[in-house]
Amino acid sequence: MDLTLSSAINFTGNNPTNFAQTNTCGTTLPINLGVDSTCTVSVTFTPTTYGQFTANLTFTDNGPNSPQTVQVNGAGPDFGIISSSKKLTVGLGKSGTVTLSLIPIAGFNQTIALVCNGAPTGVTCTPNPTSVTLNGTTKSTSVLTIAVASTTAPGTYTLTALGQFFPLQHPATITLTVP
Repeated sequence: MDLTLSSAINFTGNNPTNFAQTNTCGTTLPINLGVDSTCTVSVTFTPTTYGQFTANLTFTDNGPNSPQTVQVNGAGPDFGIISSSKKLTVGLGKSGTVTLSLIPIAGFNQTIALVCNGAPTGVTCTPNPTSVTLNGTTKSTSVLTIAVASTTAPGTYTLTALGQFFPLQHPATITLTVP
């Protein structure tokens, strides 16, 4: 039985404009593919901004489960953030540090602002430097200093170091224990 394509091959879903296709199937519908025939679809990804993108390559045919859908993914320039430790214990009146590593993905070469959220009363959480500029290939670091005042209530707290470059925002979570 021949396979008949009854619709154009196109993209749908979240970010279809970031993807394009060329194919060897033909352009005049319907397209009939006989037994042992092949056609090739090549996908090109051209991101329009920073971050992750998905879409669906779709076409309608006379085969089972039509329309056929293939998910495609791509990543524009992005960055990752990793902390040297996910847990830190700091006594009253003391301070500790965690190193944040910022890693470029796909040639990311922008300035990332760094902040720390979630510090309870009596705790400061300060990145130094407060921003880093990646060069597209090499990681950069910032040291997060966590200072605990002598009046801080003992307990376990979740601190979030956040790297930000609009529209991207990535967290590194640190669990702080104050004994």
